[in-house]
Amino acid sequence: KFGHSKQGGTSKHRQIMVTFLVDQRGALLGHEVYPGNTNDTRTFASVDRRLREEYDSAVAQTPRVVDRGYASLENVRKLRRRKERFLVALRAQPKGLHLLEALGPQAQWPEIRPGVRAASLERDGVKYVVTWNDEVAERNGNGRRAKMTKARTALDTLAKAIKEGRVKSRSERDAKVGAILRKFGMSRYLRVKGV
Repeated sequence: KFGHSKQGGTSKHRQIMVTFLVDQRGALLGHEVYPGNTNDTRTFASVDRRLREEYDSAVAQTPRVVDRGYASLENVRKLRRRKERFLVALRAQPKGLHLLEALGPQAQWPEIRPGVRAASLERDGVKYVVTWNDEVAERNGNGRRAKMTKARTALDTLAKAIKEGRVKSRSERDAKVGAILRKFGMSRYLRVKGV
């Protein structure tokens, strides 16, 4: 099925998603194949169920190590309800947790290696460790700035079309603005004002 590419946006090619199940040494235990339009977080329950039901107790009782693509707060809640042990990588600011506010500015966190800082806190029986990597932050910032430049260029082109009367209605304008912001992933960063 057509899905979302890792570079953002909808892919023009049909895709599949493959999830690999590996042990602590990286040896392949198995895999799952999903349609390309499947959200990673939605596959976690079936993979976890397979680990618990189809493998011996050594695998079934091993702590789950989950990268941030498969992680969600809902999946963490499910693991906690089943009293499973886990190590889950979440995005730095999962909705509703307010971890960054509780931990304070990254510049004040202990440096664990050059350019990488970490801080932790415990909340409701779960220990959260948040890391900050200067190199990754710079790379993400550069990508965001490039997308912002492209979005602003597209918005300037749209403004010119509006001024020239090629975009006539407010609803057409709003739809085009929304499409530009979504295309470049800028809805969180840019606000468009106008009448």
